[in-house]
Amino acid sequence: MSLDVGRPPATAQPATSLRILHVVNMGTTCGGAERLLSDTATAQRAAGHEVRVLSSDLPGSGTRFNDAAWAQAGRDAHWTARLRGQLDNPAAGAALAEQVLEFQPDVVHLHTVGLLSPAALPVLAATPTVLTVHGAEIYVRGTERFCMPDSCYRRTADGEPRLTVRGRLVALATALLAGRAWRRGLRVVDVVLAPSRYLATLASRDLGRTRVVPNGYTPAHPNVVPEQTAPHHPRLLFAGRLEQFKGPQVALAAMPAILVRHPDARLTISGSGPMEQTLTDYVRDHDLAAHVELTGWLAPGELQRRYAEADVVLVPSVWPEAFGLTALEAFAVGTPVVASAVGGLPDLVRVGETGALVPPGDAAALAAAVSDLLDDEPRRRLLGRGARALHAGLTLDRHLATVHESYGDAIAAHHAQRRPAGAHRALAPGRGPAARLAGLVRETVADSLLRNSALLLLSTVVLAGGGFLFWRVVTHLLTTPEVGRASALISASTLVVNLALLGLNNSLIRYLGEWSDRARTVNTALTVVAIAALLGALVFVVALPSLAPGLVGVEHPGRSLAFVVLCVTGAVGLCYDNVFVALRRSDYVLVRNVLVVILRLGLPLLLAGSAAFGIFGAYWLAPAIALPLYFAAAHRLGLSARVALGAERLRAMWRYSAANYMATAILMTPSLLMPVMVAHRIGPGPAAEYYIASLIAGVLVFVPQATARSFFAEVSHDRGSLRAHLSRVVTVTTVLQVPVLAVIILAGKPLLRLFGPDYVPAYPVLILLALTLALSSVGFIGSTLLLVAGRTKLLCQLSAAAYAVSLIGAYLLAGQGLVWIGAALLTGEIVLTLGYLRIIAVELRAVPVADNTLTTQPAVPRPAERTSIS
Repeated sequence: MSLDVGRPPATAQPATSLRILHVVNMGTTCGGAERLLSDTATAQRAAGHEVRVLSSDLPGSGTRFNDAAWAQAGRDAHWTARLRGQLDNPAAGAALAEQVLEFQPDVVHLHTVGLLSPAALPVLAATPTVLTVHGAEIYVRGTERFCMPDSCYRRTADGEPRLTVRGRLVALATALLAGRAWRRGLRVVDVVLAPSRYLATLASRDLGRTRVVPNGYTPAHPNVVPEQTAPHHPRLLFAGRLEQFKGPQVALAAMPAILVRHPDARLTISGSGPMEQTLTDYVRDHDLAAHVELTGWLAPGELQRRYAEADVVLVPSVWPEAFGLTALEAFAVGTPVVASAVGGLPDLVRVGETGALVPPGDAAALAAAVSDLLDDEPRRRLLGRGARALHAGLTLDRHLATVHESYGDAIAAHHAQRRPAGAHRALAPGRGPAARLAGLVRETVADSLLRNSALLLLSTVVLAGGGFLFWRVVTHLLTTPEVGRASALISASTLVVNLALLGLNNSLIRYLGEWSDRARTVNTALTVVAIAALLGALVFVVALPSLAPGLVGVEHPGRSLAFVVLCVTGAVGLCYDNVFVALRRSDYVLVRNVLVVILRLGLPLLLAGSAAFGIFGAYWLAPAIALPLYFAAAHRLGLSARVALGAERLRAMWRYSAANYMATAILMTPSLLMPVMVAHRIGPGPAAEYYIASLIAGVLVFVPQATARSFFAEVSHDRGSLRAHLSRVVTVTTVLQVPVLAVIILAGKPLLRLFGPDYVPAYPVLILLALTLALSSVGFIGSTLLLVAGRTKLLCQLSAAAYAVSLIGAYLLAGQGLVWIGAALLTGEIVLTLGYLRIIAVELRAVPVADNTLTTQPAVPRPAERTSIS
C-alpha cells in the first residue's frame, strides 16, 4: 500500500483554463461533500475554468447546483432493483456519455458516484479522470456496510443503526457483485483522492496510491460577530443531516446530564432529515422545549452566526465520518468541538488543541466532556485559538490548489498512458474461469465481512462434525452405561460453563470495538467468567453427590479438582471465542476448533481406561490444551491476559445482556439437565440412549433457530411488516424442517445404528424428541414476538413454567421408561405451543405501525449507570 499525505508534488500543472466535468450522486447541497463540490464549482468558474456538474435528478434539501441530470429510480426501490442499478444504470451511462462527447472535458472529477454504476465508466477511458472518495462507498472495502438501503438497518439502544440479518445478506450480495464490478470499472481513474488518513488507508488497499487532500472551507462572512445576549446562556450547536449515523439522538440524550451541571444551557439543532419528527417528539416527551431548538436548515450566513455564538459544537457521529466538515466550519470562527473518536474526525478534533473526543454513541461521555468545557472558559478560548490556527491551513483556496495539482498529474499520467504506481494491481482481469475464481477468492479473503462470516460458519461446521465423530468413537470404546454417565457429566459441565458466561459473550461483541483500553475490557470479562465458572463448578461438586450419590464419579478429591479446573478453562475458552469474533479475527477460532477436534478424537483412546470420567476429561481437556493458542493470539493483538475487574465496564455489560441471558439460561437448562436426571432416575444405560437420540433430533432446531433470528431482525426494524414476514418465516421453516423430520422418522434406526446396536432401542424416544423439537418452531416464533414487544419478563415466566412442567413430568414418569420421559416432554411442548399460538394471535391483532420513537435513553449522570468507559 502506498499512501500520500498532504500536497502532492506538482509533476504537471493544468492549463490556464480547463473544461472540468464533475459527476456526483446528488445535485443539491444536502451534505458536506455536496456543499464542498458546490463551493468548488463556483470557485473554479470564478477562476476562469469551464465547469459542468452532472448528477442524478433525485430531490434533496439545500440548493440545487447541477447543470445536467440523469433520471434515477427512487431510494425506496427494492434492494434487488438497487443492486441491478449498482451494476448497470443505462440512464446514467447515457447521460455521462453525452456530456463527455458534447463538453469534451479536459478532466473528469468523480465524487460520490454510487448511483452512476460501473458499466458507465468505460466511456471515461479516453479522458483524464480523478476520483475523490468522500465517504463510505460500495467499492471501498470496510465501508460497504454503511451503504445499504434504510430497510437493511435496525436501531439499537445506543442509537447506532445495525444491519439486520437480511441487511447482512444484502451487504454480502452487494460486496460480491457490485463491489467487484466497481473496483474493475475504476481502473479508468488516474488519480485517487481522499479527505482523511482513515479513508485514504481504506481506499488505497484496492485503488492504489491514494492522496490525502483535506476538504477546505472559507466562510462567506469571515468577520461575523456573535449576537450578544444578557444574561449569557451556555450555547451548544449540532449542525448536519438529521440521520441516525450523524448522532443527533446522542446529542439530545446527553442534554439531561448537561442540564444538571448547567441548568441554563441551550442546544440548537440545525438541519433536516428522516429523524426530524422523532427528535421533535423526544424534545416534547422529555420536557426539553425550553432548552432545545430545532431550526431546520439555516441560511449559510445565519448558520455561521450560530457557529460563532456557540460555546461548543457537537459532532456525535455514531458511524465513521470521512472528514467532518461541520468541525472545520466551527473552527473557522474559533469554536471548539466535542466529537466522536471515529473515522476522520480525530484528524481535525485534536484533544487539547481543538476540542475533545468521546466514544461514539456514548451520551454520558458526551455530556461529561461538554460540561467540562462549559466549566472552563480559559480552556475553551485556548481550544478556540487552536481551532482557528488549524483552519488557516484548510481553506477552500488551499484545497483547490491541491486538487488542481492532482488534475495536472492525472492529465500527465493519462497522456503518458500510465497509472500511478501500484494502482489497481490486484484488479487485473483474468482470462479464464480459474483466474476469475482466484480473483473471487482473493476478494473474499480481503473482505472482513465475507471472511469472518465464512470462517465462523466453517468453525461451527468443524466443531459440530467433530462432535459427531467424537461420540461415534466413544460409543465404540465404552459400554452403554459408561456412555450414559459420561453424557450426564458432560451435559452438567456444559451447563455450568455456559451459565458462567453471564451473557458477557454478547457484551464483548457489542462493546469491545467501542471502548478504549480493550485489554481491560477483555480481562474484566475473563476474570468474571472464570470466577463464575469456579463457583458454579464448586457448587456442582458439593451439591450433586448429595442429590445423586455416585452418579458421575466426581466424589474423589482429585476428580473434583479436575472437574473444577476443566470447567474454568472451558468457560474462559468460550469467552475468548467471542473476543476474537469481536476483533473480526475468526481465523483464530477456526484454528483453535480444528485443534480441539483433533485432540478430542485422539484423547478418548488414551483416557478410556478411566471410563466415564475419562471421556469427560477427553471432552474438556482438548479445549484446555488448545487454550494457550488463544493466550498467544491475544498477546499478539495487545491483549495479554491478567486478572482485572473494571466495575463500570462490568455494570455496563451486564445491563446490556442481563434479560437475554436469563431467557437463554431458562431455555438451555432443561436440555442439559435431562441426561443427568435420566441417569439418576433410570440408569446410565438409558441416559446414553437418550443423549444420542437427542443429539440426532437436535438437528431439527437449526432451521427454526435461523429463521427466527432473521424474523427477529426484520420485525425489530419494521413492526408494520410483521404479518408479511411471519407468513414467510412459517413457510420457509415448514419447507425446510418437514424433510428433516421425515428423514429422522424414516431413517432413525440406521442413524442410531451408526453409534452401535445398543442405541437402536432409543428409536421410539427419538421420534418423540423429534416431534417435540419440530413443535418448538412455534415457540421460536412466539418468543421472537415477545422479544420484539419487549416482554422479556413474560418470555422468562412462560418458558420457566412450561419447562418446569416438562421436567416435573419427566421426573415423575421416569420410572416407566424413556418413552414416558419423551411423552412428558412432548406434552409440555404442546402446552407451550398452545400458549405461544395464543400470543401469536394476540400480537397479530395488535400489529403496531412503524415505531419512530427515539431509542437512546437520557444520560442521567449516575455513576453506577454511566457507559463512558476509560
